[in-house]
Amino acid sequence: MDLKQAYNYAVEHLNENAKTESERIYVLGVFQLGSRYAGYDIESSDYDFTVVYMPSAYDLLNREYGRSKIKFEYNDYEVEMSFMDIRKYLNRLLSSSLETLQMVFAPSSMSYYAKFGDDNLSLRAEELVDFMLKLRDNRKSFVYLNTDKLYDSISGRAKSSMGNASISYTNDEYGRTVKYAIGVEYMQDLLQALYYNEDIREGLTVSPMQAPIYKEHRNNPSYEIARLYHSRAVNLIEKMVLNKAVVRETLRKLQPTEDTIKVVREVWTEEFVNIILGGYDD
Repeated sequence: MDLKQAYNYAVEHLNENAKTESERIYVLGVFQLGSRYAGYDIESSDYDFTVVYMPSAYDLLNREYGRSKIKFEYNDYEVEMSFMDIRKYLNRLLSSSLETLQMVFAPSSMSYYAKFGDDNLSLRAEELVDFMLKLRDNRKSFVYLNTDKLYDSISGRAKSSMGNASISYTNDEYGRTVKYAIGVEYMQDLLQALYYNEDIREGLTVSPMQAPIYKEHRNNPSYEIARLYHSRAVNLIEKMVLNKAVVRETLRKLQPTEDTIKVVREVWTEEFVNIILGGYDD
């Protein structure tokens, strides 16, 4: 499933019960995440999409904050699609949330921003897409706004992957062991890029030299390969725990001053609010 197909599917799904314009939801962007984003996917890998949308006028007054994740099959592939209100997208980005950083740093091959024609016209949605593109163009300013939260997010994902790798290893599921152990290595590499203040985009994807090796081992797992990856992952988690205080303190030193963070958040929030307050009846 490519990004445009995911976009069309999301539009149809979100509007399947819409009967009036006030209930209509506009999809602003679609981002492919997961192993296909990181670069250690294989042919059978699932598709993971996150959809950013503009809530309808009805949603603003009547619905809880957000919509449920869905799972479905598409051409024999498993697809998982999550939905993120544009308000939540901005709030998370201004707090250096890992998921939104992945989205705002996503290359064109992993992101799709909506384009509106005469048959799908919403000036408000167009303005919000332009706003998202401005966020993308200024993405580096969001990386270190909340380093403790970013560290905890990366560390939490690494530990979750480690837990899944250990369960899979115990159950002799070698392919899954390798997959989840790679997830630990991926998070450690990302943390290292942040620690050395390198370009985060490099840390968000597996290196071109390493990717073929990961894919080969995922395609042809064995007990020996699974044991190697599991052992490496265990060592990485131990080092992560051992170096936690040092890494957190180093990342804090890269965080802007409180005054700078406040200005960044106020500028983007004000622009967003001005768009939203323009109304929904274009």
